[in-house]
Amino acid sequence: MDLTSSTEEMGKDAGSDVEKGKMTYPAVFGIDKSKEIAENLVEEALSFIEPYGKASKPLKEIAKFITERKK
Repeated sequence: MDLTSSTEEMGKDAGSDVEKGKMTYPAVFGIDKSKEIAENLVEEALSFIEPYGKASKPLKEIAKFITERKK
């Protein structure tokens, strides 16, 4: 989000992670690869909790929020 959202959307200075030299997934892998990694991990997590049926719904929503959130 530091690279793809505005300061207003995030509530912090956009690009501040880069300025601070933080080692983030986008800094290491790039934005597209980072999104791919996150999506793959979420899919894997969802497959692990599938056997829990309705009880897993809150966890599914959290997992999806991670890759879909904008701010």
